Order: sequence, then C-alpha cells, then structure tokens
Amino acid sequence: MKKNINKILALVIIVISLSLIYVVYTLVLKSDGKLNQGYFRINDFVTKSTVLVEEAGNNSTDNNTTNLSDLVLNISQNNELNILVAQTGEIGIQDIYIDKLKLKEPSKKGEFTIFSNDATKVYNIVNSKEIYELSSAKQEDGQYLIKININNSNILKNVSIPEGVNSVTYDGTILKNFGINTSDIKFSIEFYLNIKDQAGRLNKCKINLNIPTDILTTSGISVNREDLSNFAFAVK
Repeated sequence: MKKNINKILALVIIVISLSLIYVVYTLVLKSDGKLNQGYFRINDFVTKSTVLVEEAGNNSTDNNTTNLSDLVLNISQNNELNILVAQTGEIGIQDIYIDKLKLKEPSKKGEFTIFSNDATKVYNIVNSKEIYELSSAKQEDGQYLIKININNSNILKNVSIPEGVNSVTYDGTILKNFGINTSDIKFSIEFYLNIKDQAGRLNKCKINLNIPTDILTTSGISVNREDLSNFAFAVK
C-alpha cells in the first residue's frame, strides 16, 4: 500500500514538473516580447501624430478667396513611428522587415498606407501576409533608427470650412470644425518587427499600438513616448 502511494506521489510530482516546464517554455521562451532575447533591444520608441491640410481650390466665383468658407480642403491624418533599436552583441543586422499586419480601422477612414525611410516604397495596408522591407534603417553608434509612417490619407476630401468660423490653424485642431474627435480617427495596428541577424537568427518583436492619442485635436499635434516594457525581441 505504501509503495503504491509513493508511486502515485512520484507520478504527481513528475506531472507537476512537466507542467511547470511547459508553462515556462510557453510564457517565457515563446513570449513574443515578454522577455528580451537575442542581440537587439528597443532603446526608445516615439510616435508622432499630425494632421496635414491641403488647399485643393476655392468656391469663390472670381477665384479670389475672401472667406475661410471659400477654401476647399483635403485633410489627412499622418503618424510617424520612430524606433531606436540597440545592438547588444557583436552580431549585426542582415535584414529588417515588418509583417503580419493587423488593422482595426477608425470610423473616419481614407486610404491607409505604410512606408519606411525609403519614400519610394509605399504600400497599401490590404494584405496581412505581405512583407514590408525596411532597408533604410540608419545605423549609428551601434543603434539603428527605424522610421515607419502609417498614414490615413484624405479622411476629408474636398470639404469647406463651415460658415461663421473666423480662424483656423492647419493642425489637428482643425478637425473640431468638422465635428471630428480623436476617437473618430483612432485606430489599432499590430505587426511584427523582424531583424535577421548576421548569424541567420530571426529576432521578432510584436508591436501593438493605439494611435493617435487624444491630444491631437486639442493640442494640434501628438507626440508620445511608448512604454518600452511592452516591446522585446524573441528569437525564432
């Protein structure tokens, strides 16, 4: 009887040990950013959100604009991601790209595009399986500055400022004149920042953002330093 009890206890201990090993492997080693691994880490992450106002024409009969309401405007909402990645070892970068894009669209949506420092590469966000190369990451003192632009272009197109408005500023505050709040243009985006190092290992960091911040329509511009504890690399 005692031997049977000992066997059962031993079996229980083995099962618990295996379970703990599985939990550690799942939650830590395969954390997608819970515990930093590899030779890279994010040292700084700043998002900047602005509003671009373009004068597309005017409604005056003689082409001589005298009132703000005569102006015809196109309005876009632009976001710039500045990610500073530090190299913590001797092994450098072979390739940088992002993939597995997921987008939760805002209620006010124009045309979403994404591009890096290389302005010749512009992509519509339509296919989560696409890969976006970031070939222009600037390297300095062992750190890489990655710039990614995610823009919601022409959220308002060919619109006129309402009658009775005496002054406007061509920044985020102009949206209030059209009854648009930050919540109307806020969106969620998720993707993986991938760094293939010179040893052939793939370092992956999951990026999840909700932008722009609420101060865009009150302060005109939004600059936010992201919490770095939310971002870390896992080696695949």
